[in-house]
Amino acid sequence: MSEEAKNRTQASSNDNGNVDPKIAAIREIIFGDNIKEFEKEFKKLNNIIDTYKEELEKKLADFKEHAESLIASTNQDFDSKIDKLREELNKKLDELADEKLDRKSFGAALQKLGDEIGK
Repeated sequence: MSEEAKNRTQASSNDNGNVDPKIAAIREIIFGDNIKEFEKEFKKLNNIIDTYKEELEKKLADFKEHAESLIASTNQDFDSKIDKLREELNKKLDELADEKLDRKSFGAALQKLGDEIGK
């Protein structure tokens, strides 16, 4: 459609956006089949887009659920490993403390033995 024809069509529209019935009838005669065809194709495309949108939203929700599950599992594994390491560390610290106590008691026993020999 030429620019002049567009301007005339717009000029013939009233303030409410309604087109003059005569122009609407002419437009229907000239473009009626094409407009209906375009509307039909647009509806098909909108339906396809809506279908893909729904599928993507479902897949996104599934992915989010799976990711959250993996994160929770990883956190549990991580916490479990940290607890095991803490237990091992505490055990080693207890063993080290026991060894130090044994050295002290061994030193005390040696002193006592030395005192007895000295008598």
